[in-house]
Amino acid sequence: GLAGPIWGVAAAIFFQLAGIFTGNALWFALAHTTAYINLFNLIPIWQLDGGRGFRALDRQQRLLSIGLMGVMWYFTGAGLFLILALGAAYRIFWQKDFPAQGDSGAFIQYAALLVTLGALLAGK
Repeated sequence: GLAGPIWGVAAAIFFQLAGIFTGNALWFALAHTTAYINLFNLIPIWQLDGGRGFRALDRQQRLLSIGLMGVMWYFTGAGLFLILALGAAYRIFWQKDFPAQGDSGAFIQYAALLVTLGALLAGK
């Protein structure tokens, strides 16, 4: 479920690098927009890719993800991180659909996506 956002982050990084090398504001705008779209896709609900990736995380990994979302919101000011945290809280405290043992690879990928997208959004 996280393959799409990983490729989306690769595209956003490409756009960011193109903006750095050319100085053209259009590339920066594309990087920023792509980062927002992929961050939206990571909301851990229903059919979004974030929901599929979050399904593999146990309770502790989900709590760590909420903490990371809060940290990324603090550093970027992107309110979408708060929406992700609300979706994660719903999955932890109300839906309670976490497995007994989480997938550490999926957690690392999910966390890396959050940090990378946050970095792209912070570099306005």
